[in-house]
Amino acid sequence: MPPKHHKPIKAKARKTAEEDEDQDENSLSLPQLQNFIRRDPQAYIEDYRRQFEHFRSTAETLQLRPGRPQKSFNELTMFIAHVFHCYPNLREELNFPEILLRYLSKDPQQLHPEARRSMVGALLLIRSRGMIPLMKILPTLFRLFACDDKELRRTLQKSLLNDIINSTLTVGKAAGKKRKRRLNRGNDTAEASKGEKTEEKASKYLDPAP
Repeated sequence: MPPKHHKPIKAKARKTAEEDEDQDENSLSLPQLQNFIRRDPQAYIEDYRRQFEHFRSTAETLQLRPGRPQKSFNELTMFIAHVFHCYPNLREELNFPEILLRYLSKDPQQLHPEARRSMVGALLLIRSRGMIPLMKILPTLFRLFACDDKELRRTLQKSLLNDIINSTLTVGKAAGKKRKRRLNRGNDTAEASKGEKTEEKASKYLDPAP
């Protein structure tokens, strides 16, 4: 059961020895906070906002030192991606996918591989939940194939290929259903017309002669 309180919880992307000593009983790790947000999003909305601001600050650090490892940034990126769907009213305000696309579009080869993979993973997760159009992320992700990162290229190839295939199948099914409805309407019209002609012919035989 989530702890019963209404004060924001202090969640941590990572711990140091000093932080462990100062940790209070209400502290939660990001995985714990992620679990509680999924159960009751509104109870933890302020915690989510606070972690998003933390993400922004680590993103600024990444921008200054793109080639250095940023464990906190990577953890916060995936945390937000996993609970992004829990706050639909905040999507436009926080613009999380747009932030990721901006960083990936600006000299992506200079980014540390783990940071780059975290951002791509977050975008693919958000896309898999239907919260961003494929065509919005496709141009940026295609450019990432130029990066010297075999793992990233494998991930992109597999995910994008599956997404394109599924999108094509969905469009094909929708077109098939539309075509089927059109044929059914045509059959119904033909049957109705046939029925009217039958009734008209029958009435000629049944009506008494003048």
